[in-house]
Amino acid sequence: MKPIKAIRTIPTRQLLLETAGQLFAEHGFSGTSIKMIAEESWQNIAAVNYHFGSKQNLFINTLKFVIEKIMTPIATRHEASHDSLIKELKNYITERCNFMLSSQTPLWYGKLIIRAGFEIHSSDRQTETEFYKPDFDYLENLCRKIQPGLDAEKAKLWAYSVVGQIFFYVFGRDMILMANQKTAFDAK
Repeated sequence: MKPIKAIRTIPTRQLLLETAGQLFAEHGFSGTSIKMIAEESWQNIAAVNYHFGSKQNLFINTLKFVIEKIMTPIATRHEASHDSLIKELKNYITERCNFMLSSQTPLWYGKLIIRAGFEIHSSDRQTETEFYKPDFDYLENLCRKIQPGLDAEKAKLWAYSVVGQIFFYVFGRDMILMANQKTAFDAK
């Protein structure tokens, strides 16, 4: 049971997004009902409909909410030297991993993104793609600077690989920690 005081300090829209995000991450889109979200957030079903109109819109908005927190803008420096470009890539990976794997970041963020990849309806694929586009564009551009002459398709695959490796640790968090007899990731 949640303390009523804590719930009242969060605006209703944000409360619904965070509650829905946790439930979607845990149970998936199909396994989460508007009623579950309303009960868990101590709101009525009308509040969900008022703010989002439908469960599908709530799901998309929840995903946007998480992506906006995860996909912090990256300053594009692309300095000329190869070493500085490699350092820029390392900084990108370190920043994303530190955020996604930090004990400060809710575990459900990563779970929701992974589930969304499997559960987004085909009509919403364009919306989902737009969330990730800035990071993929950044990585593709960086890749072409590191490896001059690389064609666009290979640069795209390289960008997918970098992001995929980061999400491997998010997806496999519990198993990786257990295999290494740890309870949390550290800065290493």
